[in-house]
Parts: sequence; structure tokens; C-alpha cells
Amino acid sequence: MAALYGKKRCASCEYWSGVRAPDACAERSKCGANEDGLCNNTKASFYKRKTKADYSGCTKWEKWSKLTKMR
Repeated sequence: MAALYGKKRCASCEYWSGVRAPDACAERSKCGANEDGLCNNTKASFYKRKTKADYSGCTKWEKWSKLTKMR
């Protein structure tokens, strides 16, 4: 099942490596609800570690560049 993430979650972060795609409006990230990905942000405490798409506890989040309409 796919999920949409439009807030500060790993799935909408520039540095998350999980499989995802922007939605049709480029406002949210679309990926599997249980998708894992690696954090590639060298400033984050989760660097090179697996995180779930819906994780929201990182203070180093940066908006994914493909989400051009996300507020």
C-alpha cells in the first residue's frame, strides 16, 4: 500500500534514499508505507542508518528538491 508524505518525514527529505516519487502536484512524496531507506545527511545522527519513510524525529531534515509545491 502506498502512502503520501507532505510533512517533515524521511520520505520527503532530500537525503533519504528509499524508493519514492513525487505526487502529481509535486506537493508530497509517494512511497510504500513500510519503505526503508538510508539517511545520507552527514549532519544527521541517522547518517548511513536505515530509517522508515514516516520517521519524523530528525532535526536535520531538508525538503526533497522534487517537491517543488510543498509548503
